Amino acid sequence: MTTNLHGWIPPAVGADMAALSNSLTRSSPTGRFRDWLVPDMSAKRDGRYFVVAPKFFSSTAERELTEAAGNISREFGLKAYILPMYEKEDASVCRRIAYGCNGEVVNGGISPQEAAGLISGAELLLGSRLHSLIFATVGACPMIAVSDDIKLFSYVDMINAKTDSGRLCYLTEDSGAEEITKLAFETLSSSVNIRALLSRGLDEWKKTYIKSLDILR
Repeated sequence: MTTNLHGWIPPAVGADMAALSNSLTRSSPTGRFRDWLVPDMSAKRDGRYFVVAPKFFSSTAERELTEAAGNISREFGLKAYILPMYEKEDASVCRRIAYGCNGEVVNGGISPQEAAGLISGAELLLGSRLHSLIFATVGACPMIAVSDDIKLFSYVDMINAKTDSGRLCYLTEDSGAEEITKLAFETLSSSVNIRALLSRGLDEWKKTYIKSLDILR
């Protein structure tokens, strides 16, 4: 699906989805934002799966995230799809994580709407890129931010993404595989309430996101 904004049609790119969505949002009037970021559900995969949208922090962090992704795949019967939000920066780490957890890399040529559709159909997102969390919010997909970036912590806190026990769905990038797996279990166990929370607050979130865009960048 491609959305036309004042005659400007975003390409289906192997370029950077996060950069493209940034430019679209900056150039689009507030009233058009709702029309633009509509998940393309044709990108949803068959079966039960989760999505990892990683960023390279360190070899240790990558190893722990890879182990956690493998744990989640085995323990919960979910296939792992590894999504590069920035093609040039993330392609290598995505290939390594996919190899290590027996997952599948989502190759280039996917649009922001398709990425949102992929994440919308997932059971869980492990995201180290802010726009992956934004796509998860639009699709009411339970998410865990794994990052040392204050923007991601602030975002998860802003949307009140918490498990049923009240734990914030956020971990620093140096968290171990066991800790990530444990929070994934909590988040998946809380998925009904998390999805309901995100769905109820979506309209207000869109208004808040637009107002906060410069801060979140």
